[in-house]
Amino acid sequence: MRGVNTSVKQATRVENTVFHELVQERETAMSGKDFSEAQIRRYFRGSGNYTGAIFLIIVGVLLIGVTLASKMQTLALLGLAPIVLGFIIIVVRSSQPNDQEYDQWVDRQKTLIASTALQKVHMDPSELIREPLSLHGVILPGSAEANPYRDNIDSKKGKDGFYRYSVNVFTYFFPAEHHIAVLSCDVDALDQRAHIEHTDHYFYKDMVGVNTGEGRLEDKKERATLLIQGFSLRVANGDVIGIGGVLSVKVLDSKNKKSGPKVAFADTEVSKTVRALLMLLRQKKQD
Repeated sequence: MRGVNTSVKQATRVENTVFHELVQERETAMSGKDFSEAQIRRYFRGSGNYTGAIFLIIVGVLLIGVTLASKMQTLALLGLAPIVLGFIIIVVRSSQPNDQEYDQWVDRQKTLIASTALQKVHMDPSELIREPLSLHGVILPGSAEANPYRDNIDSKKGKDGFYRYSVNVFTYFFPAEHHIAVLSCDVDALDQRAHIEHTDHYFYKDMVGVNTGEGRLEDKKERATLLIQGFSLRVANGDVIGIGGVLSVKVLDSKNKKSGPKVAFADTEVSKTVRALLMLLRQKKQD
């Protein structure tokens, strides 16, 4: 019997340690640090139900009740195992960011990318003729840009009515005297092992213009039509270079066609960045 008591105590100690570590993980994440892929996946796809966890807790309670009724108090400790396991499952599945915390996570990724962006395009700060410009886009599920991700892209409507996306695209423009360097980085919240980065350098004499255009995309998940806005640079050979995502998403109300489209996502810096790029091109074409 002493051996059983020792085993039970060791099992309980291990389970309590795991439970404590999971609680610490939740507290760490909620304090503003990085979220794991699993936590963000639960944010987008839901935490599932707690049927299994509740079942384990009930089994544990019944087991304790039966052993106590049979005057086998020592074995009653075995009932703690399914109870603790059930609570562990609940804690794990409830550990996920809310809308504001996910926004903060995305902002942190943007800050991290910006901190090394100049190095990525192999430029020195002294080469810049004005402050860098930036755009924030997203990749929509079901779009052509989603193909490389094998449709492993999610979106979620937040409590504030705006949508969040699992893949965000950050593009930075670094104007130098004779050329402009561009860094575009895809941040996949569901696969954080590596960001997909693209760097390009364009001479002003080869740049023809800046385009912003709108299109439509059917959102099968929301059963709605999306009005999307893209961005691209046109160069002299006729090529059009896009940023790989969309900068604005509006939802068209199919039931009430008289109402205007509702904004689901928008980069507030688009107008500022486009104006600055156009002004820069005009100045360089006149030089």
